Amino acid sequence: MLISYSHKFLFVHLYKTAGNSITSALEPYAYRPGSWRLTNWPTWLSTPPRLLIREKPPKHASAADLRELIPGEVFETFFKFAFVRNPWDWQLSLYHYILGQPDDKMFAHVSSLGSFDAYMRWRATTYRTQSSMICDTTGNSLVDFVGRVENVQDDFAEICRRIGVKVPLEHRNKSRHAHYRECYTDETREIAARIYAEDIERFGYSF
Repeated sequence: MLISYSHKFLFVHLYKTAGNSITSALEPYAYRPGSWRLTNWPTWLSTPPRLLIREKPPKHASAADLRELIPGEVFETFFKFAFVRNPWDWQLSLYHYILGQPDDKMFAHVSSLGSFDAYMRWRATTYRTQSSMICDTTGNSLVDFVGRVENVQDDFAEICRRIGVKVPLEHRNKSRHAHYRECYTDETREIAARIYAEDIERFGYSF
């Protein structure tokens, strides 16, 4: 996550949704609580203590998690945004990302599965929707703007317009693999459709 007191925004970072690219572009205007970079000190010193986050949230904290950690005056008034991704593409990208990160805590397990098909069968037993990361328990969105990876440049430009900055977005942390439609079987396609049905309906995605 990123929070900016000078430009009054909060970025909810969902994994594998262009988050590293967005963080890299906007970090000069914000900070990550707990990342004590010298460039953060002017913002830190000029921010009233009551508005500061007093503990470091996880990198991929949900909007609901952040609402509990961030002073209400900040959470309710700052511009909050997140990005989402086609669930079929999202899971294929996550699979290849994990396989390319030997230090990732999931690397050993995912590698042992041996194939993307096996990964999707396992994923069906343990998953989290994108909707759950930006909504409360009743399904109401906690963010003001939801961008899409498929339209990332235009949506990021809209975010920049709203927060009053002008900065290019460079693609970082890209995983390389075939198009997702080439990688699913009928079985795994239906698994994703079932477990991510909420995302598919809420964001209007299709295979």
